[in-house]
Amino acid sequence: MISRDINEILGQELPTYSNNDKQSQRLSVSNSAQTTKGTVNFDGPLNREDLEKLGMDDSLNNFRPANSQYEALLGISEMPDALVFVSYHEDTIIGYIAFHKPEFPRWAKAAENELPELIELGGIEVSDKWWGYGVGKAMLEWTFNNYDFESNIVISLETCYNWRSRDPRVSIWEYREMLKNVLGHVGFVPKTTDDPEVLEHPANMLTARIGSKVSENAREKFESLLKLGRQQKEYH
Repeated sequence: MISRDINEILGQELPTYSNNDKQSQRLSVSNSAQTTKGTVNFDGPLNREDLEKLGMDDSLNNFRPANSQYEALLGISEMPDALVFVSYHEDTIIGYIAFHKPEFPRWAKAAENELPELIELGGIEVSDKWWGYGVGKAMLEWTFNNYDFESNIVISLETCYNWRSRDPRVSIWEYREMLKNVLGHVGFVPKTTDDPEVLEHPANMLTARIGSKVSENAREKFESLLKLGRQQKEYH
Protein backbone atom coordinates (compact mmCIF):
# COMPACT_ATOMS: atom_id res chain seq x y z
CA MET A 1 0.00 0.00 0.00
CA ILE A 2 1.34 3.44 -0.95
CA SER A 3 2.29 5.47 2.09
CA ARG A 4 0.83 8.81 3.17
CA ASP A 5 4.00 10.55 2.00
CA ILE A 6 3.47 9.28 -1.55
CA ASN A 7 -0.16 10.37 -1.44
CA GLU A 8 0.98 13.83 -0.37
CA ILE A 9 3.18 14.05 -3.47
CA LEU A 10 0.29 12.93 -5.67
CA GLY A 11 -2.11 15.26 -3.93
CA GLN A 12 -5.55 14.46 -2.65
CA GLU A 13 -6.95 17.88 -3.50
CA LEU A 14 -7.21 17.92 -7.28
CA PRO A 15 -7.92 21.47 -8.47
CA THR A 16 -10.88 22.14 -10.76
CA TYR A 17 -10.09 23.88 -14.02
CA SER A 18 -11.59 24.16 -17.49
CA ASN A 19 -9.65 23.30 -20.63
CA ASN A 20 -9.28 25.67 -23.55
CA ASP A 21 -9.74 24.42 -27.10
CA LYS A 22 -6.49 23.29 -28.69
CA GLN A 23 -4.82 26.10 -30.54
CA SER A 24 -1.63 26.40 -32.57
CA GLN A 25 0.86 23.85 -31.32
CA ARG A 26 3.27 26.40 -29.86
CA LEU A 27 0.72 28.97 -28.70
CA SER A 28 0.79 29.59 -24.96
CA VAL A 29 -2.62 29.19 -23.32
CA SER A 30 -2.93 30.20 -19.68
CA ASN A 31 -5.20 28.58 -17.13
CA SER A 32 -5.54 28.54 -13.37
CA ALA A 33 -6.74 26.34 -10.54
CA GLN A 34 -8.00 27.15 -7.06
CA THR A 35 -6.55 25.30 -4.07
CA THR A 36 -6.92 25.93 -0.35
CA LYS A 37 -3.39 27.36 -0.42
CA GLY A 38 -4.15 29.82 -3.21
CA THR A 39 -4.38 30.13 -6.97
CA VAL A 40 -2.08 28.00 -9.12
CA ASN A 41 -1.57 29.04 -12.73
CA PHE A 42 -0.53 26.73 -15.57
CA ASP A 43 1.24 28.05 -18.65
CA GLY A 44 3.36 26.91 -21.55
CA PRO A 45 5.19 26.29 -23.63
CA LEU A 46 7.14 29.32 -22.45
CA ASN A 47 10.07 31.05 -24.13
CA ARG A 48 12.98 32.57 -22.28
CA GLU A 49 11.37 36.00 -22.08
CA ASP A 50 8.25 34.53 -20.47
CA LEU A 51 10.27 32.52 -17.95
CA GLU A 52 12.37 35.52 -16.95
CA LYS A 53 9.21 37.21 -15.70
CA LEU A 54 8.87 34.53 -13.01
CA GLY A 55 10.98 33.63 -10.01
CA MET A 56 11.84 30.09 -8.90
CA ASP A 57 10.73 28.42 -5.66
CA ASP A 58 13.87 27.53 -3.69
CA SER A 59 12.51 24.03 -2.99
CA LEU A 60 12.78 23.06 -6.67
CA ASN A 61 16.17 21.48 -6.06
CA ASN A 62 15.71 17.77 -6.71
CA PHE A 63 18.08 17.65 -9.70
CA ARG A 64 20.31 20.63 -8.86
CA PRO A 65 20.14 23.83 -6.77
CA ALA A 66 17.05 25.89 -7.60
CA ASN A 67 18.98 28.76 -9.20
CA SER A 68 20.86 26.29 -11.41
CA GLN A 69 17.62 24.53 -12.32
CA TYR A 70 16.14 27.90 -13.29
CA GLU A 71 19.09 28.53 -15.61
CA ALA A 72 18.65 25.04 -17.06
CA LEU A 73 14.98 25.79 -17.83
CA LEU A 74 15.96 29.04 -19.53
CA GLY A 75 18.42 27.10 -21.67
CA ILE A 76 15.90 24.40 -22.54
CA SER A 77 13.35 27.03 -23.58
CA GLU A 78 15.77 28.18 -26.29
CA MET A 79 16.45 24.72 -27.71
CA PRO A 80 14.77 23.65 -30.95
CA ASP A 81 12.08 21.03 -30.37
CA ALA A 82 12.15 21.67 -26.62
CA LEU A 83 9.23 22.75 -24.45
CA VAL A 84 8.89 24.13 -20.92
CA PHE A 85 5.57 24.17 -19.06
CA VAL A 86 5.17 25.59 -15.56
CA SER A 87 2.80 25.91 -12.66
CA TYR A 88 3.21 29.11 -10.67
CA HIS A 89 1.72 30.87 -7.66
CA GLU A 90 1.69 34.65 -7.82
CA ASP A 91 5.00 35.26 -9.65
CA THR A 92 6.92 32.17 -8.49
CA ILE A 93 7.33 28.88 -10.34
CA ILE A 94 6.28 26.03 -8.05
CA GLY A 95 6.45 23.23 -10.61
CA TYR A 96 7.64 22.54 -14.13
CA ILE A 97 7.71 19.96 -16.91
CA ALA A 98 10.47 20.00 -19.53
CA PHE A 99 10.47 18.16 -22.86
CA HIS A 100 13.41 17.89 -25.24
CA LYS A 101 15.08 15.57 -27.69
CA PRO A 102 16.22 12.39 -25.88
CA GLU A 103 19.57 12.47 -24.06
CA PHE A 104 20.14 8.76 -23.47
CA PRO A 105 22.24 7.24 -26.29
CA ARG A 106 19.80 4.75 -27.82
CA TRP A 107 16.93 7.18 -28.03
CA ALA A 108 19.04 10.21 -28.94
CA LYS A 109 20.43 8.42 -32.00
CA ALA A 110 16.98 7.20 -33.02
CA ALA A 111 15.50 10.72 -32.75
CA GLU A 112 18.30 12.14 -34.89
CA ASN A 113 17.81 9.54 -37.59
CA GLU A 114 14.92 7.16 -38.15
CA LEU A 115 12.47 8.36 -35.47
CA PRO A 116 12.15 12.19 -35.48
CA GLU A 117 8.77 11.86 -33.74
CA LEU A 118 10.57 10.89 -30.53
CA ILE A 119 10.87 13.35 -27.64
CA GLU A 120 11.63 12.89 -23.96
CA LEU A 121 9.83 14.10 -20.88
CA GLY A 122 13.15 15.09 -19.39
CA GLY A 123 12.06 16.47 -16.04
CA ILE A 124 9.04 17.07 -13.84
CA GLU A 125 9.18 18.54 -10.37
CA VAL A 126 6.85 20.20 -7.86
CA SER A 127 8.00 22.19 -4.85
CA ASP A 128 7.56 20.14 -1.68
CA LYS A 129 5.81 23.20 -0.22
CA TRP A 130 2.97 22.34 -2.60
CA TRP A 131 2.83 18.58 -2.13
CA GLY A 132 -0.69 17.46 -1.30
CA TYR A 133 -2.48 19.98 -3.53
CA GLY A 134 -2.61 17.91 -6.73
CA VAL A 135 -0.26 20.27 -8.57
CA GLY A 136 1.86 17.60 -10.28
CA LYS A 137 -1.02 15.55 -11.63
CA ALA A 138 -3.03 18.64 -12.62
CA MET A 139 0.02 20.18 -14.36
CA LEU A 140 0.57 17.01 -16.37
CA GLU A 141 -3.09 16.80 -17.31
CA TRP A 142 -3.22 20.47 -18.28
CA THR A 143 -0.06 20.16 -20.38
CA PHE A 144 -1.30 17.18 -22.39
CA ASN A 145 -4.74 18.77 -22.84
CA ASN A 146 -3.38 22.12 -24.05
CA TYR A 147 -0.51 21.07 -26.30
CA ASP A 148 -0.80 18.72 -29.26
CA PHE A 149 1.52 15.75 -28.63
CA GLU A 150 -0.52 13.44 -30.87
CA SER A 151 2.18 13.33 -33.57
CA ASN A 152 4.88 12.43 -31.04
CA ILE A 153 6.18 9.42 -29.19
CA VAL A 154 6.98 10.82 -25.74
CA ILE A 155 9.24 8.73 -23.53
CA SER A 156 10.07 9.13 -19.86
CA LEU A 157 13.10 7.30 -18.51
CA GLU A 158 12.78 7.13 -14.74
CA THR A 159 15.98 6.35 -12.83
CA CYS A 160 15.68 5.69 -9.11
CA TYR A 161 18.75 7.70 -8.11
CA ASN A 162 16.73 10.86 -8.89
CA TRP A 163 13.80 9.95 -6.66
CA ARG A 164 13.29 11.87 -3.43
CA SER A 165 10.88 11.43 -0.55
CA ARG A 166 10.54 13.19 2.78
CA ASP A 167 9.79 9.87 4.44
CA PRO A 168 12.74 7.41 4.54
CA ARG A 169 10.25 4.58 5.07
CA VAL A 170 8.94 5.00 1.52
CA SER A 171 10.57 2.30 -0.58
CA ILE A 172 11.76 2.85 -4.13
CA TRP A 173 9.08 0.37 -5.21
CA GLU A 174 6.34 2.53 -3.70
CA TYR A 175 7.85 5.56 -5.38
CA ARG A 176 8.04 3.69 -8.68
CA GLU A 177 4.37 2.76 -8.40
CA MET A 178 3.48 6.39 -7.71
CA LEU A 179 5.33 7.52 -10.83
CA LYS A 180 3.71 4.83 -12.94
CA ASN A 181 0.26 5.91 -11.75
CA VAL A 182 0.88 9.63 -12.28
CA LEU A 183 2.31 9.17 -15.79
CA GLY A 184 -0.39 6.64 -16.62
CA HIS A 185 -2.94 9.34 -15.86
CA VAL A 186 -1.95 11.04 -19.14
CA GLY A 187 -1.42 7.91 -21.22
CA PHE A 188 2.14 6.73 -20.48
CA VAL A 189 2.58 2.95 -20.48
CA PRO A 190 5.57 1.05 -19.00
CA LYS A 191 7.71 -0.64 -21.65
CA THR A 192 10.03 -3.62 -21.32
CA THR A 193 13.44 -2.80 -22.73
CA ASP A 194 17.04 -3.94 -22.71
CA ASP A 195 18.31 -0.35 -22.64
CA PRO A 196 21.38 -0.45 -20.33
CA GLU A 197 20.31 2.81 -18.67
CA VAL A 198 17.11 1.11 -17.49
CA LEU A 199 18.76 -2.18 -16.61
CA GLU A 200 21.19 -0.46 -14.21
CA HIS A 201 18.62 -0.97 -11.45
CA PRO A 202 15.48 -3.14 -11.38
CA ALA A 203 13.40 -0.18 -10.15
CA ASN A 204 14.28 1.95 -13.18
CA MET A 205 11.49 2.29 -15.69
CA LEU A 206 10.87 3.38 -19.27
CA THR A 207 7.37 4.60 -20.06
CA ALA A 208 6.01 5.87 -23.38
CA ARG A 209 3.01 7.74 -24.69
CA ILE A 210 2.39 7.12 -28.40
CA GLY A 211 0.23 9.83 -29.98
CA SER A 212 -2.84 8.98 -32.01
CA LYS A 213 -1.37 10.52 -35.19
CA VAL A 214 1.90 8.55 -35.07
CA SER A 215 2.24 6.36 -38.16
CA GLU A 216 2.22 2.58 -37.93
CA ASN A 217 5.74 2.54 -39.34
CA ALA A 218 7.01 4.81 -36.54
CA ARG A 219 5.19 2.71 -33.93
CA GLU A 220 6.82 -0.45 -35.22
CA LYS A 221 10.24 1.20 -35.33
CA PHE A 222 9.87 2.34 -31.73
CA GLU A 223 8.83 -1.13 -30.58
CA SER A 224 11.86 -2.62 -32.37
CA LEU A 225 14.17 -0.21 -30.53
CA LEU A 226 12.98 -1.41 -27.13
CA LYS A 227 14.92 -4.65 -27.46
CA LEU A 228 18.03 -4.41 -29.60
CA GLY A 229 19.94 -7.44 -28.38
CA ARG A 230 23.23 -7.67 -30.28
CA GLN A 231 22.45 -4.47 -32.17
CA GLN A 232 22.91 -2.36 -29.03
CA LYS A 233 26.44 -1.32 -30.00
CA GLU A 234 25.02 0.54 -32.99
CA TYR A 235 23.18 2.86 -30.63
CA HIS A 236 25.95 3.62 -28.13
